[in-house]
Amino acid sequence: MRNATVVGYGVGVLVATIALAGCSTGPPAHIRYVGSSTVAVFLRDAEPVYKAATFHIETQPESEGGERAILEGSTDFAGIAKQPGAETLRAGIEATLIGRDAIAVIVNTAIPTEGLSRDDLRSVFTGASRNWSELGGPDLPIEPFIVGPDSATRKVFRKTVLGQEDYANCHEIEPDSAIIDAVAREPGGIGQISFSFLARD
Repeated sequence: MRNATVVGYGVGVLVATIALAGCSTGPPAHIRYVGSSTVAVFLRDAEPVYKAATFHIETQPESEGGERAILEGSTDFAGIAKQPGAETLRAGIEATLIGRDAIAVIVNTAIPTEGLSRDDLRSVFTGASRNWSELGGPDLPIEPFIVGPDSATRKVFRKTVLGQEDYANCHEIEPDSAIIDAVAREPGGIGQISFSFLARD
């Protein structure tokens, strides 16, 4: 990976589910997908192999938007990188677990660290620590990057790492995959990303 190193992963586990919008007697010629960019990674891998239909893949709305779209009936199926909400289940929408993913924390290679504790990560992403020298690193400003508000990665990371605290002093990046290049460009960069994106490099 260019100028970025994985310093931790497994800080949160994403449950990838597919919410299906009803049944049909045969595969449609064109399948619309809305939702998690993490789940979409696997769809893009499947598309060249699965010849019965073509996919229209929209990931900008991320997990929250995918769940809204399936409830509104505006998509054939949706990917959500979390457990489906109660409203979705009450609506009778079928959700199927298709895999599990981890959240990785990556830093720019200018930061010589082999690992950060959960307390370190909480300090970084809540803005309590603003310079890498506070964590035993070089005299460089800490530049934390987080994914957009509709991404399950952001919500799971906050719940698992930040607890009752909220993000502060962070740069919001969309789409999720752009975190990798953002961290690589910024000498003090650190970011959260679905591990599935890193596994493709």
